[in-house]
Amino acid sequence: EWANWLVTRASQPMDTVLDPFMGSGTVAVSCIRNNRRFIGIEKDEMYCNQAIGRISLERITPPDVAPSPRRLR
Repeated sequence: EWANWLVTRASQPMDTVLDPFMGSGTVAVSCIRNNRRFIGIEKDEMYCNQAIGRISLERITPPDVAPSPRRLR
């Protein structure tokens, strides 16, 4: 996935990644999975709510059983 590729090459563990166009939170989820902190900015309330849901789910799901994107719909 492109977000994992980007996050792991552009930052080190425990760095903070800024995503000024967060959308549904793909980069944020990648940051969680790769031990990075993140700041996400999104002006569209619908996308913001999607991102909150994905981030919340990622934080409570152990990494070895992380859901596939199909299960999130």
